[in-house]
Amino acid sequence: TDSKTRAYYSNLLQKKDFVFTADFIRTEEGLTFFLDPTINFVSVIGDTVTFQFGRDGAMGWNDVGGVTAHGIFYNYKYSLTKKHKVMTVSAEANMLAPISPPDFTLYVSDDGTARLMLETPKGELVSMTGRIYSPQEAGIFVGQSVF
Repeated sequence: TDSKTRAYYSNLLQKKDFVFTADFIRTEEGLTFFLDPTINFVSVIGDTVTFQFGRDGAMGWNDVGGVTAHGIFYNYKYSLTKKHKVMTVSAEANMLAPISPPDFTLYVSDDGTARLMLETPKGELVSMTGRIYSPQEAGIFVGQSVF
């Protein structure tokens, strides 16, 4: 079944039709925090990407106590390392908001568990762990973008 589940997730990544939902975030200092995956995600549908990060119980401009920003992907690359059974996606984005886009690398295991690495324009590295879903199965809440 590993090859069937790998084929399923590989198809989502190659078609650019998936949502990464984040369960945990780890800072450069090594601190780990639990996240609500319904409001902390990266959605990829075609060349459109949505980055959303928020805090439970907090209200903000985007209704989830954080930021919701949309952009357009370019330099989207998918690869499969058979030796380590890891699917990798890397991309850059032009954001439709007055924010600098992060560099984006996603590592996905055969079972859909994933690690997202974001490098901010200031060179800070943010690591999140979570899962990959089809957009229809993700169960996410997309907040309001003020841009």
